[in-house]
Amino acid sequence: MEGEGDMVSGDGWISDDSSFYGGELEQDRLEQRSADFNPAEYWATHGTLVNTIAAKARSNLQLSTLSTLSTLSTPPVASVKLHNTYEGRPSAWQPGESIADFTNRLPPVTSRIADVGPWIWVANPYPDAHSGVERTERFKEAGEELLRTYRAAKSQVEAENFGNAKSIIARKLAPNQKLLKEQIEELSRSTGVLSGKWMLFPSLKELPRVWRLIAEGVVENRLGIAAKVSTDKGGPDAASRLVCVCTKDFTDADDVLRVLEEIVRMGLLEEPSRGIYYKCDAYTLLDIYKDNEYDLRPSVYSSKEMLDKSKKTQSKPLPQEGQATPDAS
Repeated sequence: MEGEGDMVSGDGWISDDSSFYGGELEQDRLEQRSADFNPAEYWATHGTLVNTIAAKARSNLQLSTLSTLSTLSTPPVASVKLHNTYEGRPSAWQPGESIADFTNRLPPVTSRIADVGPWIWVANPYPDAHSGVERTERFKEAGEELLRTYRAAKSQVEAENFGNAKSIIARKLAPNQKLLKEQIEELSRSTGVLSGKWMLFPSLKELPRVWRLIAEGVVENRLGIAAKVSTDKGGPDAASRLVCVCTKDFTDADDVLRVLEEIVRMGLLEEPSRGIYYKCDAYTLLDIYKDNEYDLRPSVYSSKEMLDKSKKTQSKPLPQEGQATPDAS
C-alpha cells in the first residue's frame, strides 16, 4: 500500500508531448507575455488604475464599517445597500473614493476629452435615487414620428396662410404645439425616459469649487441621481463649463424644486436674477434646442419662475377658522 504522502504516478498520462501546458502557439504566446512584462512599469501605474482605486476604496469602506460596528453597544439595524451605476468607469467617481481623491484624479478644469471622454460623472449611490428602466430607442422612434406629424401640420398651416403675418400663423399653430408638448411628455412616461437636469455654467476659476460641492451633494444624497461636468475639448479655452445636476423625473416638480433649493442653499446660484434652467433628456434625445422649428421652449423649468412660484405658495395666507375657501360652495 502506498503511503499517505506518496504522489500518484503520472506515467502514461503526462509526457513531453502532452498539451498540459497548452499547444505550441499558446506556449509561445505566454512566453512572449512573460518576456514583455515589466514589473517596475506595472507597479508604477498600478495605483492609478480605476479597478485598483475601486478595490482600495471598497476595502477602506469595509474597514470603516467594521470599526463603526465594533463600537456599537446594540445590534445595528440593517444597513442600506449602496450601488454605484458607474462603478469601474474610469471617468466616474468610485464607491468609497473620497471626493478629494476623485477631484484630484479627474480635475474638472484640466481633464481632456481625448483622455477621459466628454464628461466626468458622479452617481448617487443610494437605491431610492435610481431611475427605472429607460426604453430610449422606443422613445426616439416614436418621438421622431411625433415631430414629423407636427412638421407636416405646420407646413399645411403655413401654406394655407401664405402672406399672412407671422403672429397669425403662430396663433393657428398654437394648438398643434400644445398637443406636441403633451404627446412628448406622455411618451416620456410610457417609455421611462424621465430624467432631466439643472444646468449651471461656472467660470473656469469657480469650476473646481462648484464641482466639488455638487459631487459631495450627489454622493451624500442631497441632490439628484447624478451629476456631470464637461471636460476640456482641447480647443481655445471657453469662459465657462457646463455642469449638469440630474434628477430622475422631470414631471416630478416637487423633487425638481427640492434639488434647486439645495443648489441655492449651497450658494451655487450666484446670480438669482439670471437664474439657471432645467432641461429634460427627452428633448435632448430629440435634438430640441434653442430656436427649434417646433417652437418648443427647450427648458422645462427656470429657477427664477420656480422659486418665485414657491415663495408665493408659501406666503399665501391660510383661511381663518370658519372662513369659507374660494372652492367652497
